[in-house]
This record gives sequence, C-alpha cells and structure tokens, in this order.
Amino acid sequence: VATDPASRGQGLASVCVERCLQKARAAGASVAVLWGSEHKLYGRLGFRLAGVQLLGPLGAIEVGNSEQLNNTGKAPKLHEGWVPALFDLIAGERTRGLILQERDRTWFSQHRHTHWYWLGKDSRHPLAYAAINRGIDLPGIMHEWGGEADALRVLLASLASRFPATQLLAHPDILKTRGMNFKVGASVQREYLCLACDLGKEPGGFAQIEKQLWFWGLDGA
Repeated sequence: VATDPASRGQGLASVCVERCLQKARAAGASVAVLWGSEHKLYGRLGFRLAGVQLLGPLGAIEVGNSEQLNNTGKAPKLHEGWVPALFDLIAGERTRGLILQERDRTWFSQHRHTHWYWLGKDSRHPLAYAAINRGIDLPGIMHEWGGEADALRVLLASLASRFPATQLLAHPDILKTRGMNFKVGASVQREYLCLACDLGKEPGGFAQIEKQLWFWGLDGA
C-alpha cells in the first residue's frame, strides 16, 4: 500500500486493506497474506508474522543417493532457459503455493531476470526444474524447484557444483518429503514466511493453515 504524501495520515491505507479483507471474507477466504515491513500498521488490522521458510546455501544441501535415471546409465542432459513444458510440470505438481491455471502461463513465463534450469530428454519432457533470481526481490536465490525426486536430486547436485553460494529457499516439510536437508552446521536462516490474517471462516483452522502455509518465489510477483 502506498499513499500520496499529501494524503498521508488520514488512515487511507488502513481503509484500503480493511476493504480488501471484507471482500476476501465475502468470497469465503480463510486467510489473507501479504509481505511488508510495516508490521505495526498491519498488526492493527489483524495481521501477524506467520509461516516458516528456510534459506541456506545450495552447496550445503544433502541430496542423498540419486539413482541412474535410465537404463543406459547416462542421466538426461542439463538444459538452461524456459520451455513451455515447464509450466505444465510445475502446475501439475503444485500442492503448496498458488494453484496455477492455464491463464497464468503468460505471466509465469515472462520473468526475464529469472534463470531456469531443467533436466530431461528434450524440451517436451522435463523431469525436474529449478529457477534462480527474480529481479531485485530474490537475487541469487533458488526460489522454484521440483519435479521427479531422483532427477531433482541430480539437478540440484549439478547446480550446487556450479553455484555453491546460491541460496535455496524452502519449506522444511517440502525438503523432508523430497529426502533432502541442509547439512548439520550449515549456515541456515529460519525466517517467517509472511504476514497473515485469520479471516475466521473455520474456527481453530488457522493453526493448521499456518503450519502448511507456503508460497514459491514467483507467487509473490
């Protein structure tokens, strides 16, 4: 929320956010989230720090044992750059973050500062993917990653050898379900994910929502 200097101090920002919350409640939403440094302002409107994310060096990720990806004993090639099939893979496996629909394909693919890497036989059949950088918001951070488990481990191991200082952004549970974790002793930051407001649609349900709360890097674009 930004207010023209001549109109500040009149509570316009609060009114704007309150109206957004009213519309969200009317639409049946259970929680509202935002990102901002004005914790005092948003706190008065019912927002509080919520969720969790880990941020640590890609080179400190333990990827475990990754098996060969085909019968020839040769893993699929590492590719760079966006291809349309990546959207299908990402949207199809989303269980956390925004649900992607076909209409989201354009905005999702047009982040010109984001560098995409993927593993697969050809551009129609990517197996795993990772994205690094998002403009001035997430420089030097791997904020999108996923795909088939073994292929993902091979991909992350390859990228870790090339970009060991790149930071990987993750929810602890997502790392765990992928059979990965940060090495003991690694410099890992545990941070709040966002500011969230319980809209009261499900009594007592916010605690469960907060536990599972997650947004991938491009979700906040």
